[in-house]
Amino acid sequence: MNGQPVPTLTLANKCDLQKERLISKEEGQIMAEKSKSVYIETSAKTGENVEESFHKLIQIMRKWKREVAKRKKEREEQEQKEEELNGKGKNGKKEKKGKKKKKKKKKKKKKGSKQDGCILIF
Repeated sequence: MNGQPVPTLTLANKCDLQKERLISKEEGQIMAEKSKSVYIETSAKTGENVEESFHKLIQIMRKWKREVAKRKKEREEQEQKEEELNGKGKNGKKEKKGKKKKKKKKKKKKKGSKQDGCILIF
């Protein structure tokens, strides 16, 4: 989204079957680090860390969305400063002295739009 990497979780399932592991906890953590992901071991059978994984995903996505919005706002403010320094308005034309710039109206994003949400990969 907006050129920013999407945060992910790396979930290792069947942590209740320790003796039958194919990938060690350390290997899983290394894989997660390489993909800049959070590593969590879960068990669908016992329910261990299943609900916590969803809570963690929501927490990460909310933080990420705030960071993306902050960067977007900073970028827009920088562009506006540059336009003011160059004496140009929104439409790229030089503004006449004495006229005040109109404040830019922000479009309200509809809840549930394509910009909201997360992707679950199984």
